Amino acid sequence: MSKLFPTVWYKFFKQFFPRKREEVNKVVMLDDYGFRMYWQIRIALLFGLEGVIFGDSNAEELQDFESMKRLVKLCVNIGIGGTTADEWADFFKKGYWGKKIYSLISKKIMIANIGGNNVLQNRMPGLSGIDELDNIFEDIYWINIPKVWYTLFPRDIRKDLKMANNKIKSVAKPGKLIDIELVTDSGSSDLPYFFIHKDMVHFSNEFDYKVRIPLINATVFKAL
Repeated sequence: MSKLFPTVWYKFFKQFFPRKREEVNKVVMLDDYGFRMYWQIRIALLFGLEGVIFGDSNAEELQDFESMKRLVKLCVNIGIGGTTADEWADFFKKGYWGKKIYSLISKKIMIANIGGNNVLQNRMPGLSGIDELDNIFEDIYWINIPKVWYTLFPRDIRKDLKMANNKIKSVAKPGKLIDIELVTDSGSSDLPYFFIHKDMVHFSNEFDYKVRIPLINATVFKAL
């Protein structure tokens, strides 16, 4: 079923639930995407849904057939680019669709790829959402923030990146941290390895297929 659902969703159903295109500088409203998330999850439950990937654009980057079919267990991906930890916590606790979705997935394995936009958008107080998310889900795994090309940003974000990753590490229970920061650390001035990114912050497909997805399979589903 882990291979069948991605085929059904990405090859057929997804075209009926298009992703909204955000206007420049428009705030991302997660509840605007709730209808699509809800039905993706409802359909996946029919196939034996086991896990849910959510978070920001680094989560959404895996939201395609080629990526999701590589997971050894059936997962859905509801990541939305531009979102922050506090927005996701508010969505699940207060959103019209968020509360409905939470009722469907609260007992599922959750895989959170979140926190980077709190740094990039200079919204560090919103990292409290990480604590909230860890409290409302019984079984949650955390993918921390990778090394990025910070030299290309208008401000030095290294201190904030360290703070965000320390927050993620502090809430992650034993065995529930996917340490992508460690894997991407070249050991040279807090910079990542060359050629693993396709832009300043997002991974190449090759890195996802050969490193990130296998790490998820090994850590979450114990598939080596």
